[in-house]
Amino acid sequence: MIGRLRAARWSRGYFRKMLINVLLITCVPGFLLGIGMHYSIVGQIERELLSQHEEQMRQHARLVDEQLSYLEISLSHWAYEPLFHERMRSIDYTYNFQDVREINQYLLAMEGSHPLLNSVELYINGLEPWLFSPSYTLQKVGDATQIEQYHTWIQHRGALFWGSMDQDSYNPLMLVHRIPGDGPQPFGLLIATLDEAEVRAMLKTPSTQAGGTALLVDAGTGNIFSASDSEEMAGLESQLAQRLGSGEGNSGSFNLDWGQHNYSVSYVTFDRISSDWIYIHAVPTTAITAPVVFISNSIVYVSMAGLLAAALLSMIVSNRIYSPIGKLVSLLRGEQDHASDHGDEIRFLEEQWNKLQRESSSLQMRMDAQVPLLKEGFLLQLTRGYLRSFSEKEIVERMRLLGWDLEGQHAVVVFCRLSGFPHFDTRITYMDEELLTYAAANIMHELAQARFQQADVINYHDLTLGLLLIVPEDAYYREDLLSLCDETAQVVNRLLRLRLTITISKPTPSMSAVPKLLQEAMEATKYREISDRNQVIELELIDQVTQGNAMRYSFALERELIQALRMGQEDEACRVMEAFYAELTSMPGKESIVLQGMLQLLGSILNAILHSGVNPHEVFQGVNMFERLSQIRETSEMLWWMKREVIKPLAEEMMKRSTGSSKQIVETAIQYMHERYMDPNLSLEGCADYTGTNHYTLSKAFKMYTGSNFVDYLTNLRLEKARELLRSTDLKVYDIAERVGYQNGYFNRLFKKTEGITPKQYREQYWRRSAVTREGI
Repeated sequence: MIGRLRAARWSRGYFRKMLINVLLITCVPGFLLGIGMHYSIVGQIERELLSQHEEQMRQHARLVDEQLSYLEISLSHWAYEPLFHERMRSIDYTYNFQDVREINQYLLAMEGSHPLLNSVELYINGLEPWLFSPSYTLQKVGDATQIEQYHTWIQHRGALFWGSMDQDSYNPLMLVHRIPGDGPQPFGLLIATLDEAEVRAMLKTPSTQAGGTALLVDAGTGNIFSASDSEEMAGLESQLAQRLGSGEGNSGSFNLDWGQHNYSVSYVTFDRISSDWIYIHAVPTTAITAPVVFISNSIVYVSMAGLLAAALLSMIVSNRIYSPIGKLVSLLRGEQDHASDHGDEIRFLEEQWNKLQRESSSLQMRMDAQVPLLKEGFLLQLTRGYLRSFSEKEIVERMRLLGWDLEGQHAVVVFCRLSGFPHFDTRITYMDEELLTYAAANIMHELAQARFQQADVINYHDLTLGLLLIVPEDAYYREDLLSLCDETAQVVNRLLRLRLTITISKPTPSMSAVPKLLQEAMEATKYREISDRNQVIELELIDQVTQGNAMRYSFALERELIQALRMGQEDEACRVMEAFYAELTSMPGKESIVLQGMLQLLGSILNAILHSGVNPHEVFQGVNMFERLSQIRETSEMLWWMKREVIKPLAEEMMKRSTGSSKQIVETAIQYMHERYMDPNLSLEGCADYTGTNHYTLSKAFKMYTGSNFVDYLTNLRLEKARELLRSTDLKVYDIAERVGYQNGYFNRLFKKTEGITPKQYREQYWRRSAVTREGI
């Protein structure tokens, strides 16, 4: 091996020139230098290599910690999505296919958001225990052990934690978040299962392939997740986990004899959510010091040969001088054949340097690509108020780390709300809201970047978005900001066919005051005018905005609406409701004026219904209707909500209570139909006259108690009588048709449509079956 390496080196220009120069130097000092280097420097090099190895392991451990932390932050962000709301507890997912589809699409998006994720599942402990997963869409959980495990996690003291579920020989690592994220009574779990192969790949380092191993140990539970699937390393991993699990500090390294090898062990402790995790890396010492051992042996052998000849002494000296380059070449080659000829060493080092530079640039680009996502996540947390416990200094420091320049700067918050949905032909869905908000956010971001150096858009995915501007404290930015708002509104009008309501906060030098400014800007949207146009509201000028505009409230229409509800007349109540809304919005005014009028009307309705003997709390199942109405953003949506969510259930309840004698009327009508079904002139109006009511009341009561309308019930009655006559008599088909009140042609068509065969075929089939039955007997 050494001979081949020397032969290869002789063919390289750099080594040959160096050796010629060394031969001109006295051999004895070179020999002494070689011996001294062997006994004094080799050990130092070994220590340096071990130190470099430990530092590399710490860096890798930090990368592992960052990946796990990113997963925790991502899952926490997902758990607070509006999709995971309290209503999920009461949904019957057997029939709500749209909800199931939306949930699985969102889970699929989560699953593809990070390479470490193998699957993302959602467990709902609602009407029945359901488990959502993109792989099988929806599954009812029937395993009692599995349900017990899920219930244990729901009752966990922390909202986010790491866990695992025993599944025979495979124990996957899971990150679990209770949902809803901010609810006092969680009813479900968001479960992210890590991919075993990807986690192993993350834990592995190049040195673990030389007989080493790497593993994660949960200090709280003792669970081990190893990068190696070798059974030979199981004993070593168990001993390391037992030793370090008892606690030996946050980080460190030591040597451990195991089997026939001495291992260099490095460990770092992570502060995870519910307990400390320890990243342990163990590699044979010989794998780390292999280059040093090779160089040391070369020096010893060449030095001994130098005792025989001065030429060999010179070669030893030159070889030692060459050793730094050889060491670099060996390190860069890794596990490649050291004897292979790669050409001139300097060229080889240059190629490797360029390669490392390219890799470094690629990594830097990937890191730069993640910065916008980190900034967006930080802004969401800041504006939502999740960082209230942070001091001003901590918030400023984080913002500086993410690239903001805050020296001598003020913050301005702009809040935008999309409106104008009546321009659409159909009602928009949750996915439509996502797309429209995303498009508007991109438009504002592009236009804001052209005017301001530090402008970041926050997408709230619910037809609202925010804009955080960092401007110099002495700069006059108002004209640029108003110009930005105007241009953004025009582009949104043209491309999305929507209107923008924009509120602009006051400037503040405190970054911790940003959530308060956003809340004030959001509340200021209540001063939006009803007119279908773009509006800009400045909080500094809010006193001018709030002046004027009295409410036009029609008490006469209110009384008509309440009277229609008391009578259970839903259509009439909806008509009066539309007239009331038209009266309320007939004068130009603010959106808050319309909301005030609707809230007053809702209170009057509930009070009148309560005096009528109906408990609104039972009708609306305990829902706070005033809160629901206050959350609606569009005035047209308020009208639709009042008609569907208030008028419809109250009218139906009043109708039920007003029909106490309806059952007797229906029973009388049914008896009358059984007596007169053969009359071809039998009709709903005739039955209504006979029972002493009108046809509208009888029709609704008939549908309520029989489940079918009058015509369908009469048709089924006549066809049943016809089938009975076909089976029990020899009458002609046209005679039977007349006896049940039909003309012959129409009777044949109706009978075939219902039974699939003609009356004659029905009679023949019945008689054949009867004959076969008698023969069998």
